[in-house]
Amino acid sequence: MRASFVDVDGIRTRYLHAGDGPTLLLIHGLGISADCWFYNVDVLAQHFSVFALDMLGHGFTGFRDLGGRAAQPVLMEHVAAFTDKLGLDTYSACGSSFGAGISALLYLHRPERMKKLVLVGSGSTFRPPEAQEAGFGKSYKNATSALRDPTFENCHRRLANVCYDATSVTDVVIHGQLTSYAQDYILPAYEQIAGANMDIELSRPHRLVGRLEQIKLPT
Repeated sequence: MRASFVDVDGIRTRYLHAGDGPTLLLIHGLGISADCWFYNVDVLAQHFSVFALDMLGHGFTGFRDLGGRAAQPVLMEHVAAFTDKLGLDTYSACGSSFGAGISALLYLHRPERMKKLVLVGSGSTFRPPEAQEAGFGKSYKNATSALRDPTFENCHRRLANVCYDATSVTDVVIHGQLTSYAQDYILPAYEQIAGANMDIELSRPHRLVGRLEQIKLPT
């Protein structure tokens, strides 16, 4: 596995990559980074060309103000531009949590380019908008507990809260988050993205629960 940086429409974007085969995008959840796929990349690279990017304002990727727009299309457009920059003409996508919603929106944006879609643990995809508000509120409280005071212990607690098995949160992943959260733009970026997500009317057109029948590929 390698870590690389690429300029995507003026945004310095980090990604992890490995393998040689059909392209597979790994898209992380809200407030974390591509490091959550650390133990998956090399295993999946036995069968795929794997690309796990830090989304806009996450990990070690820069941020651009949302400009009053909903967060989902802005982050999705960054992922789409990433695939263009790297010349990834066709791909499958696996998204976790909020990243699953971004993956599904990427399919709806460019259905001809996606081959398969994997949605992992995604309230962002399957909950109605009103339930989303409560879910994002809990997520916001959990994430900002670490983002505002990025100690090893707080980062461990935050990640353990979102894992089925808390023992799966290893020091390797925590160190990545600890370093990311120490960057001065990460907390403001998260607060802007999370705030847009919790704005039900702003984000309503980009919810997936009422559009699942539009997904016409193996999912």
